[in-house]
Amino acid sequence: MTREDQTAMTPDILTHEDTVVALDWQSAQNERARAHVHTLPAYAAYERRLHNVFTTTKATPLLRAGALWFQQEAGDFARVVVRSDPSGPARVIYDAAAIARETGVPVRLVWFTPSPDGTLVAIASELAGSERVRVSVFDVTTGEEIPTDIPWVPAWPVSWLPDASGFFIDSRTVRDGEFTGSGDELFLYRLGQPAPTKPEALPITLRFPRARVSADGRHVALVMDDRVDYVRNADGTWRPFLRDVPGAHIGEFVGEDFYAIVTDGHPRGRIVRIPVTTAADRSTWTELVPETADVLLYAAVFDDRMVVGLTRELSTVLEVRDLDGRFITTVELPSHGTAGGEYTANGLLGEPPFLRSADEISFTFSTPVASPAVYRYEVTADRLTMVTPPALELPRRVVETRIAVSHDGTQIPFTVVRPEGAHGPMPTVIEGYGNFGLAVLPSFNVFAVPVIEAGGVYVLAHLRGGGEFGQEWWHAGRLEQKQRTFDDLYAIAEQLIADGITTSQQLAFHGASGGGLTAGVALVQRPELFAAIVARSPVLDLLTRDGDALQDSIAGREYGSLAIPEQVEVMRSYSPVHNIRDGVQYPACMFVAGQNDPRTKPWQSRKMAARVAEATSGSSPILLRVHAKRGHAAVGADAFAQETAEWLAFIADQIDLRPGDANEADEAEPVVVFRPDAAFGVPTEHTIPGDVPGLPATWTATTAAYTNAATRVSTGVWECERCEWNRMEMGARGEFFYVLSGSIVIRPDGGEPVEARAGSAVYSPPYWTGHFRVPERLTKVYFSVGMTPSR
Repeated sequence: MTREDQTAMTPDILTHEDTVVALDWQSAQNERARAHVHTLPAYAAYERRLHNVFTTTKATPLLRAGALWFQQEAGDFARVVVRSDPSGPARVIYDAAAIARETGVPVRLVWFTPSPDGTLVAIASELAGSERVRVSVFDVTTGEEIPTDIPWVPAWPVSWLPDASGFFIDSRTVRDGEFTGSGDELFLYRLGQPAPTKPEALPITLRFPRARVSADGRHVALVMDDRVDYVRNADGTWRPFLRDVPGAHIGEFVGEDFYAIVTDGHPRGRIVRIPVTTAADRSTWTELVPETADVLLYAAVFDDRMVVGLTRELSTVLEVRDLDGRFITTVELPSHGTAGGEYTANGLLGEPPFLRSADEISFTFSTPVASPAVYRYEVTADRLTMVTPPALELPRRVVETRIAVSHDGTQIPFTVVRPEGAHGPMPTVIEGYGNFGLAVLPSFNVFAVPVIEAGGVYVLAHLRGGGEFGQEWWHAGRLEQKQRTFDDLYAIAEQLIADGITTSQQLAFHGASGGGLTAGVALVQRPELFAAIVARSPVLDLLTRDGDALQDSIAGREYGSLAIPEQVEVMRSYSPVHNIRDGVQYPACMFVAGQNDPRTKPWQSRKMAARVAEATSGSSPILLRVHAKRGHAAVGADAFAQETAEWLAFIADQIDLRPGDANEADEAEPVVVFRPDAAFGVPTEHTIPGDVPGLPATWTATTAAYTNAATRVSTGVWECERCEWNRMEMGARGEFFYVLSGSIVIRPDGGEPVEARAGSAVYSPPYWTGHFRVPERLTKVYFSVGMTPSR
């Protein structure tokens, strides 16, 4: 949409109401935007690449329950699988793709929570981005769904009772078909019994209440916004716990103590032990870990130690301490990067850097140039294991942290990913968020891959309003201080230009959700600074919340209340829709929304696109894209690849980022030659822990190998002395090998033994299990590939 193809805007278009005129205009602009981006040179290449990266690099941690390990696996749609061994073959419990095929609409796996003994698993899913979550319970042994009567729409995962007889579940309030964002309820649901009609008698009205049951079942905490204000009495009533303690208090009950990270007076967090019976008396608290420059995120307590997750200089650190807070060791992570998800926080929202089980933790770890690997850390044994390596690594790229100085003199860090050895201004894409206390840390981002591979520069802005440096960083960019978030972005953009990395003609900004607000503000406040701006699922009109109680609930806490005149005036000063000026040459911009999004409804994007198109004096494209069957974000590989390729191709077209340039210029992977006259290496004795059944205590082997994590390929020559494996599980890896000398006897589970002597070729498929015996010295050449076969 350009200025030339706009008719005069009418009140029926510039409105938050879905009038016939407004929806007709929206439909026409949506089709025009789709046609425009699908003809751009980069679109088809980006869609193919994004689909591939999405389906091959997604990784999630393991969650142990009882003797089983549960995991969410990615594909076109997610599925829940279970294993009896963390690296063994997987059995599918729930497959969202199957439901999507049946219903014809995208299905999102929202969460899954196994019972403590691993016999049952509760799974939440939603259709078409509506957030109308449906909870199902499955028998893990049979894979069958258990008949339940669960009428509620929860916001949080359930919290199981220790005996797996039921769970606490919250219920979002819906009025006139809309979420209200307040007055939500909590229920105790017992399996095999009718759903209760009366909710828990909560002491106050809450938004998104959540119950957390302690491992021994002695305590039930009422949690909201990372606060434990109340605990449940045995008679079902609730009593105050840390109600009068400001800030966050995140923790776990251990016996009659509460081990918690608290932020009151210590915005980066400290760890204290709080007696349950005297929690209100701070003189009975014991400080275990004082506040430092690190930002504490999560502490999991085990028998005689705790694992503490924190961020240090924008990188995850995992420390092991005893129960008095004394340092024991650090879990050795591979590099500067992020454990857990892209977003993490010790404030309002977020996810911990790891998942805990009874005696271990599991986490993903990634960097901007390496996709997530999955790890297990066995706490008592102090043993770290990589379960799944990174599926993709981007070589010859520099990742660095730089500093910009914001309008008020505050130093603002930003992460830059750029080609190694490149000089001169380059096409650059900035991503930023800066809202709700969420820390956006340097980690692998699928959408950034095409930018990086094309030789562009990807920048992650660590804006105030986020949680990168604790709660002070958050509060410094919210409510009356919200303008600082936007000033931080402008300082980063100007620093990139001053450093010669890019120019304003080669610079784009992308933001989603709360970051979409940042994009809209940047568009109206500094239009000359960017060549292109994309706002996805944005809130762009902060002063119109009629009939949108959920948005009022969310925005009121972060941006301001419409009932407080001083906050209204602050919001009016930057609300994008209210600050568009006629006659300004606005840069190319694209607004992307989901038709079913209950948080940031599509009228926000429609109203903004219409008003910018009416006001601009330039001819740059102004696009509105509203995706059907989509909510706050795209669901499924196809939808993600299409939607992301559209706005990424739009940006690329404006900043002259041409796909494939860097790949064509990069050096090819070298040919690897294993010469027979070369020194083969020093024999290495491998020792297997005694608690792993079926494997030899020791064996001696040498390997000359080449491994490429990006292609998941490993090849080499392997020599082994006499040994025997009573149990061999290949996992998601297929191997072809050729026996050069010696022999090996292979017996698959349930099959007959087969001997492969010199000159024999053998293929073992993914998830092959069986028995290996090497009766004499074996030399083989092998080629193996990590796979994700359909099972």
